[in-house]
Amino acid sequence: MGRSCYVIKNKEGGVDNVLAPNDQPSGLYQRAMEVLGDQKQALSVWGTAYSPDFVSFFGDWMSMPSEYGLDSNGEPRYDDVMSFIKQKNYAVGNFMADEVKDINNTITSLGVDNINDLNDMIVPNFLSGGDIFINRYNLERSGMYDADEIDNIMTNRLEYERVRDMMRRIVDFMSEGDLNEKDTYFLSSESGLGDDYMIYEDVYDSLGKRRALNPIEVRDTIMRAVGGISDRREFDRAFTSVPYPSLALRYQEDQDYADRMYDMYRNMTRMEVRSQDGNTITDSYSNSTIPYISMPKDMKGLRDKVGEMINMDDFKDIKDVAGRLYDIAMDLSDMGVDISEAISDEMVISRPEDIRDLMASLDVMLSSIQNGDPVYDDFISDLDRITGKGNPIYEVQDTYFTGDRMVYVRSGKTSPSDMYDRNMLYVGRNIYHNTTPITDTDQAYEVLADIGIAQPSYLPTGVVPHGASRSDIGVVKDNIKKLVMDNISSSNTESMILARLIYQHPVTSKVDDVDIDREFRRYEARQGKDRDFIKSCISLRKIQIKERLKKSDLYNNVLRFLDFNGFYNVSLNHHDRGTLKNIEISLPDGQVRDLLFDVAIESSDSSMRDLFYLDRQDRMMDVGFYRYLYQRNPGLLREVNGGVEARPDGLFLARGRYDDFVSFQSGLYEKVGETVNGGIYSFVDNFIYSDPSSYQDSMVRKIGDVTVRSDDNRLSRVEDNPSSSKIINEYTANTNRLMRDFSCN
Repeated sequence: MGRSCYVIKNKEGGVDNVLAPNDQPSGLYQRAMEVLGDQKQALSVWGTAYSPDFVSFFGDWMSMPSEYGLDSNGEPRYDDVMSFIKQKNYAVGNFMADEVKDINNTITSLGVDNINDLNDMIVPNFLSGGDIFINRYNLERSGMYDADEIDNIMTNRLEYERVRDMMRRIVDFMSEGDLNEKDTYFLSSESGLGDDYMIYEDVYDSLGKRRALNPIEVRDTIMRAVGGISDRREFDRAFTSVPYPSLALRYQEDQDYADRMYDMYRNMTRMEVRSQDGNTITDSYSNSTIPYISMPKDMKGLRDKVGEMINMDDFKDIKDVAGRLYDIAMDLSDMGVDISEAISDEMVISRPEDIRDLMASLDVMLSSIQNGDPVYDDFISDLDRITGKGNPIYEVQDTYFTGDRMVYVRSGKTSPSDMYDRNMLYVGRNIYHNTTPITDTDQAYEVLADIGIAQPSYLPTGVVPHGASRSDIGVVKDNIKKLVMDNISSSNTESMILARLIYQHPVTSKVDDVDIDREFRRYEARQGKDRDFIKSCISLRKIQIKERLKKSDLYNNVLRFLDFNGFYNVSLNHHDRGTLKNIEISLPDGQVRDLLFDVAIESSDSSMRDLFYLDRQDRMMDVGFYRYLYQRNPGLLREVNGGVEARPDGLFLARGRYDDFVSFQSGLYEKVGETVNGGIYSFVDNFIYSDPSSYQDSMVRKIGDVTVRSDDNRLSRVEDNPSSSKIINEYTANTNRLMRDFSCN
């Protein structure tokens, strides 16, 4: 084309002019500036027209300009470039990731369920004759906006155009009438919590609604702060500590709200969180730094920096000290060590001696690592003291459990019987009663019979005959024994059931719901790719620390939700559907998405089970899938407790049993033959415990030709022209390269 430069820059590095191929000011750039009002974004639009991806999409307009509908200056038109950018960046339907978030924000704020409900509000109030009309009357009549939101729309032309454009696109999208399962999943809200948990920010989404925090995350945060506190004064003090000033103030000023919160949360179960590291259960929960610690990239350089901090005379220059600590923290992030909470300006001012102690113990730890004999305890103790991580952390459940030693264990792969041997009686998902195992079962039967005679309602219905007296104690004892024997299994022993009866826990603990279709899709996603789960966990942990130090959007939108517990057990601290969708929609393609996907697909942690949308697939009779399913969900199986005839080939005959898979002696067995007396079974593998489940009387269902179990009938299944500035944000990464290619002074 005979030109080497199209962007004219001034001495200060700013842009004076952008030229089209005919040496005239670029109409494409000028139009982008009119619409976007931002030079960087406008340059990105202009540069996109010259990119190989656009040429592949639009055609080689630079070589054959007469063949394409270019503008008067010989460049692609703004609308054509934007069509390419939009198409390339759609996340769901015809909407980009940020727009999906905006739609869900509006849906949640309005208290409706999905985009269909939102469209039903837009059409009668704003659509007329095929066009969207917005004025104060329509905005007020719709009931969708408050006074401040209406003023923001009507007094800001760009905001007005943005809202009208988004309404138009929603109406057009819905008129196509072909919402698929993915559209339905992402363009919906699961909140339904009302105004008690709505916290608004001073920014507006592309539909003109103020952005709100996820109300379910707000509720869960409040629940962890005050749940299970029955003393009203203590409850009041705890509520003032919630990290939402507007709700804390409302609690103080609105007595009805305060009483409602107290009544809702006071009877919940508050449990100290514990962590399982291998065979050890810690007294309090921590992020378990030790498994993720590795050798630093530059040991000498890092130790030199730490030594300079130790030798500083004073910490008077706050910015200098904070900068040095930040550099050390970034180096430590490559080791998997997080000191981000200990290096703020506030810490430097208020706790300089603690920081000196931390640097000293850090130097000792680095020295021990360098010498090949790592010692971590002093450093982790100093870090916990500064950050408060050494204090007990609590988990709250919205159901009430009897007993005063309930704990929440973030556990690894451990069966209920193994946990009971460690003084942990399994009650529900991650919930245990910290109690010594019963060894004298005869005494336990006597005690329970005595209690039953004195207080019949203490035991399950039917155990104590109506009107029973001391003379009936033998009958009561026999009934207790029958109840116990009827519910015994390898994961629910006689001793465990007696303990449950003594503490008034259910005789058998609830089996977790299992979404069979979802598990099949996870199973399919695992196939054909070798994943190093531990390596992915370590990489994610290091990235999380680094992004936290940067205070990046990636951390705020995604990585802050990850908890690294015990030995490579990753969980989500919030895992409601809204959080899961926000995490996924916030993750661009690349390393972090790939790592988190690998961890989620391989993980047995219940909080990770539904992370990432997976396309529905036809589930055929895949024996490999059912081995995978039952190995991880033994509660779906019936257990063989008797009537077993061993065979010399290592198989066994189960009299009267013909299930395709059964549980026997804590292992998974598959039917390999049949006789008139019963099925012949072969060992497949040991169960993989992560969220251990005991067995219970529950409904038997047919899935294909395979019998599975669930509680009740809960084998659930998942059913059945954008805002230009947001689009451009996806493309600004091109600007620097394009400026290098086209700029001159």
